Formats: sequence, structure tokens, C-alpha cells
Amino acid sequence: MAPKGTPRLVTPQNKAQKRALILEKIGEGRTFTEACAAAGVSRTTERQWRQRDERWAVAVAEAQETRRDVLVKTITDIALDETTPHRDRILALFFLIKQVDPSFRDNHKTELSVSPELASSLTKLAKLAES
Repeated sequence: MAPKGTPRLVTPQNKAQKRALILEKIGEGRTFTEACAAAGVSRTTERQWRQRDERWAVAVAEAQETRRDVLVKTITDIALDETTPHRDRILALFFLIKQVDPSFRDNHKTELSVSPELASSLTKLAKLAES
């Protein structure tokens, strides 16, 4: 076993296997920490891969979407399961409502976007008002 603090050797061959395992675990609903640990890769290494490799970053983003879907399905199953205690069903339903309608979120923010043409017109109007 290598001394503590010694970097692990990641060869191209086992790097592909480690990446595949990370994607698999994330897609199952696991956290990044769990996925990286299962593959024997540090979170820092995985983060560096994402920063340096656009294809890897896209693959991770897709796995995160799958992870989200898995977690939402799990919550949906809990909410719809009549054997689940009433309080837990209510909490699950509330979570799902927050997913569907952002106005139910605690940190609800409304974002407005202005077209460039409108922004330009507003700027000109403001300058006219100043003069």
C-alpha cells in the first residue's frame, strides 16, 4: 500500500473504468462523494477532470439529470404509497410541489429578462428624462 499522501496512479485504461463507475453511481442516485469513493478517485481529481475535459463534464451533467430523476421518482413513490406514514407522505408531496412550482420554495426568486432592444430603448428614455 502506498504511503498516505502519495498520489494514486490513474492510467488511461483504469481511468475509463473509474469514470464509468462514477457515472453509474451518480445515475443510481448516489452523491459525488459516494460515487468517487466507489471508484477510488478523490473529489478533487474528479473536479479537475470536469474542468479539463468538456466531454466528461457533459457526461457528468447528464448523469446528474438521471440522478435527479431517480431521486424525484423515489420521493414520488413515497408520496403515493398509502402504507407510508401520513406525515412522511405530506413531506414528500410538499417536496414535489416545490419541484413543480418554484413559488412554493423558501428562496423563491422571480427573474425577469429584458430584450436588448427594450434595454436600449429604456436607456435612451432614461437619458431623455435626465436632460
